[in-house]
Amino acid sequence: MSEMLTDLLQNIYSRIAQLGKSIQQLQHSIEELNKSLVDKVETLVGSIKMMTDSVEKEADTEALIFRQIGDDAIREIHKLQEHIGLKDFEKLLDNLNKIVSSSEEALKPEIVDLLLKEVLDGVRSLKMGDTEPSQDTKGDTK
Repeated sequence: MSEMLTDLLQNIYSRIAQLGKSIQQLQHSIEELNKSLVDKVETLVGSIKMMTDSVEKEADTEALIFRQIGDDAIREIHKLQEHIGLKDFEKLLDNLNKIVSSSEEALKPEIVDLLLKEVLDGVRSLKMGDTEPSQDTKGDTK
């Protein structure tokens, strides 16, 4: 019976030893898996960082390009305005608007009536002035 107990204990011990080896192998596999995961995560983080840097550089470049395009377009619009005389045209329009507003003031019916009355009075006085000197000259001869 002691042999049976010894065999049984040895059998249990060998199974425990096999379990220990299996646990060590499992631990080694888990460590390798962790190392592999860490390497892949580091590679992924590096790739994402490179992509982020690339995107930021491209964004800066695109912003610079768009800014240059905008500046060039504005410069060309100013050249076109000067070339076709748009600024002078705007000044001309402003001056014409001033003339129109002045004319509107001067052509109000009451002012026109007053001006016509003065013109007519002036014409009458000229007419009367022409007839009176000829009478004075006749009077001087008498």
